Amino acid sequence: MKDKPLELLRALSDYFDTYLVDVKGLSQNTVTSYEYAFQLLYEFMNDAKGLSPEKVTFNSLTGGVIAEYLSWLEIARGCSASTRNQRLAAISSFAKYAVRRSFGDSVGYIKTIM
Repeated sequence: MKDKPLELLRALSDYFDTYLVDVKGLSQNTVTSYEYAFQLLYEFMNDAKGLSPEKVTFNSLTGGVIAEYLSWLEIARGCSASTRNQRLAAISSFAKYAVRRSFGDSVGYIKTIM
């Protein structure tokens, strides 16, 4: 299946708008924190990788790219290890959600994240 940016965006939208609140029952503060992790990831992808948000796909988010993102958080943004780990938790949680929901190319994504 061809990897499509809209598939990732659709999955993120469902994840934030429905799953985290309605299914998992997470607080709005937690949802906001998870959303911010992805805002920063998209910023990193644009600035460091030259991929605009509309071009980021599941296949773009390899384990190596996520590792670079986590380093970027600590070095360029001055985040603590705890904050970095919170961002990783958001990414990992989304990966598990995307695979369960059978978003086509998410299988490769979770294999590189986990």
